[in-house]
Amino acid sequence: MSLLTHENRIISLYNPKTKPARPFAGFAAPTSNTTFAPNQFFDACLPYCSRGVVRLVGYLIRKTLGWCDSQGNPQQEQISVSYRELITKAGISRDMVREALDETVAGHFIECVGEGRANVAGEAGHSASYQLRWDAAPEYRKKPADFQGYFEGQGNRMYIPNQSFDVIVPKEPLSVIKTVGAVIRFSIGFQAKHGRRRQQVALSYKEIERYARIGSPTDLSRALRTASEPLFFKGQLARWQAHRSLLDAQDSHLEGHQATHAVQAHLRPRSHAPPRVLIVRGSPQRVARRTLPDMIRRLDPAMRRIITEVPQPRPSKGGWGPLPIQKGPLK
Repeated sequence: MSLLTHENRIISLYNPKTKPARPFAGFAAPTSNTTFAPNQFFDACLPYCSRGVVRLVGYLIRKTLGWCDSQGNPQQEQISVSYRELITKAGISRDMVREALDETVAGHFIECVGEGRANVAGEAGHSASYQLRWDAAPEYRKKPADFQGYFEGQGNRMYIPNQSFDVIVPKEPLSVIKTVGAVIRFSIGFQAKHGRRRQQVALSYKEIERYARIGSPTDLSRALRTASEPLFFKGQLARWQAHRSLLDAQDSHLEGHQATHAVQAHLRPRSHAPPRVLIVRGSPQRVARRTLPDMIRRLDPAMRRIITEVPQPRPSKGGWGPLPIQKGPLK
């Protein structure tokens, strides 16, 4: 289709370089980079357990619920894990593997379904097998004394980004895992009444400290800084740093200096977009040239006394003798 203007020019309504739209081929598979994890991992395990238990439980949740078939059932419910796998992939130290396994089984988070066996002469060994422990009771239990397994009924689960189990849980300190877990639990862990799950949440230090059971405000502050640097979540610290860079650029402009400040444009992790650069230019101010005596007079009195004590050579009968110290300002 085209139009004819009053100047007898033809204007096409279509861009000839535009590619024709592809016909609709159907919906994409309802899968994404998430794991449908139980809420009790955040409520019953993360606040109370050691780092080895948290990493072990998170690893088995990822292995079990991270891959499901078209019917929604886990592709593999019984997971065979070796010590080497728990060390290299789950992030558990070698001397803590046995203790983490015993503590996790005693806490009813997992159960052993097959004992492991070492290699013997003429017979190959095999790794032990574990599976998540489920609880058919109608109550949702999150206190360690009452916990008997993950809630088996409908609800009380949420889609967790796989990076939480692949990056944060096996590689970060326990305080960082707890802090990020608290933000996940109170944001996407709740759903709006007539909408979808939350993406942002306002939490105070006390709320995070009380939920995650972090030892002190100092540990929490350090964990928040660590979690905000790689931008696990869009914290106030990241926005404050960008705002501070803009203020520094404005101050440099007022002083007449040239400044270049890189302000982060994207707050998403793993973003390959180049940072947006703000360049502020101005005519440099002329700085008065300072002489050596001027600089010495501006020093601390003790430092000035040391600098001005210059040794002078003095001839002696046997040649050059000890050098006396001349006191006073430099000539």
